Amino acid sequence: MQVLLDETYLLIAVGTLTLISMTFLFIDGVESLASRKNLTRFATGALLAAVLTALPETIIALTSPFHSDAVALEIGIGSVLAAPSMTLFIGVAIVGLSWRRVDLHKLTRRQISVNYAGFMAFISIALIASMLPPFLRFLVGISLILGYVAFARHFYLQGGERVEEGRVSYFERVLDRKWTGLILMQVLMASILMVIGANAFISGISRLTDPFTYSLLVSPFATCLEELVVAIFWMIFGKHDISLSLLSGENLTQSTLVMGLASIFTGWDLPESSMYVFALYWGAGSLYIALLMLSRVRALTLGFAFYAAYFLISLSRVL
Repeated sequence: MQVLLDETYLLIAVGTLTLISMTFLFIDGVESLASRKNLTRFATGALLAAVLTALPETIIALTSPFHSDAVALEIGIGSVLAAPSMTLFIGVAIVGLSWRRVDLHKLTRRQISVNYAGFMAFISIALIASMLPPFLRFLVGISLILGYVAFARHFYLQGGERVEEGRVSYFERVLDRKWTGLILMQVLMASILMVIGANAFISGISRLTDPFTYSLLVSPFATCLEELVVAIFWMIFGKHDISLSLLSGENLTQSTLVMGLASIFTGWDLPESSMYVFALYWGAGSLYIALLMLSRVRALTLGFAFYAAYFLISLSRVL
């Protein structure tokens, strides 16, 4: 019994470390690409960094139907549903906690608020999809993915301050050669290893009792910890605008692209007991929009209270 438990935790640990480390390698290449393509700071955070850091939960949703464990689909659904909790509650609260007395540009506040408004709208559509017959869920999934494409195009065309030029990727530094092909190789290698990490994570979680609930509590740390680290990194260097762009863009990506893929590949059969998750997401999103419009960025620390409620309710399902 102890050996089985040790193997379970080892699988979870290996999957988590692989997902996080490879996502860092992935993002390094993305930031280099953003620099070369002269993207805005908002687009770098809300588009490139957001979609790439959303890859772990995306990969879990895509690979769970093909996993040998019978509960893999349940884990995939739980992981996708739980993914926004880390960035929406903890990430935003950390930004508020570390906020320096400088105001966000009005355009940036509006852009981030639009992200949260879109997030709430799309998770509402995703919730409705879970109540529909399989074929209609498939169609809603396609619609959610198309919604992401529309927002991505909007982010790309948005005006604003550009990122600093001259960034070189890790592979380019090691090989001392500046070539876009090396960036793509770096991204491809990281993607393959992330798939391996996602499968290890699913194998470990599936051995625990009530895997859906555990995926609500554990999977956000495996799939979204990298977003927090990247956001904190940007905050240390005074780039709070990019941090909030990343966190809000991540949530929008999760409610469109990730949940859309989950609707198609996992069946997206949500238990009624998970409705509290949506209620907390709506509450936090609405509060953040109001605080951003009022320039009360420090008050974003209220996100910690939402996470406490999320954690305690989820934990009560296990005990």
